[in-house]
Amino acid sequence: MKILFKYLKKVWFVVLISIFLSFLYSLISGFNIGLIGPIVRILFLGQSKGVDIPFLKSFLAKFIYSVPPYVASLRLAIVLIVAYFFRGLFYYFQRLTAFIVEEKVIAYLREDLFNHVLDLPISFFEKTKKGEIISRFTYDFASLRYTISDGLLVFVKNFFMLIVYLYIILWASWRLTIFSLIFVLPVVLFMSYLSKKLKKHNLEVQKYFGKFSSYLQEILNGLKLIKGVAGET
Repeated sequence: MKILFKYLKKVWFVVLISIFLSFLYSLISGFNIGLIGPIVRILFLGQSKGVDIPFLKSFLAKFIYSVPPYVASLRLAIVLIVAYFFRGLFYYFQRLTAFIVEEKVIAYLREDLFNHVLDLPISFFEKTKKGEIISRFTYDFASLRYTISDGLLVFVKNFFMLIVYLYIILWASWRLTIFSLIFVLPVVLFMSYLSKKLKKHNLEVQKYFGKFSSYLQEILNGLKLIKGVAGET
């Protein structure tokens, strides 16, 4: 992980943009959830006021509750359309910046690994099969790509989402929040245990993939030699 952060520093500006977009995406998501209450009250209950999330009170009081119900419904529809548009826009650019980070980090790592392999002594190549070396450039980098885009950067986005949603449910009822966390904690612990098991199996798969690449290369080279000796075309 320290090595990964070393390469992330080379694209720190794009990483910061991705994190900022994740933060904006989380805020918009929380904003959309906060509009559920006013929509239900205005469209289904015919009420113009109620208990709202604190950071939406001034907005709702000025643009929604100060007008007749039918105008409020129209404004809510427009606000929802705009909010979901920006939510999708932030999500798109967050994924785009994550992809840029992923590709640049992989490119830097491949270049350094290739230069490192060129400097290795002959004894290393005598002990290590070619398939294992090839596996480092294929399977390992595929796993690393997943770690960057769908692991690290998604974790940052989900962290912001957790903060926003936790704020909303704490505001709604801190007692129910604590009660819910009691049941969520065992699930989190189980997922952590499962993640460690999967990581162990992933290392085993990586090892077998290297052996498979070696055997496949030896078989193909052997077939070429056998068919050449047999005079096949």
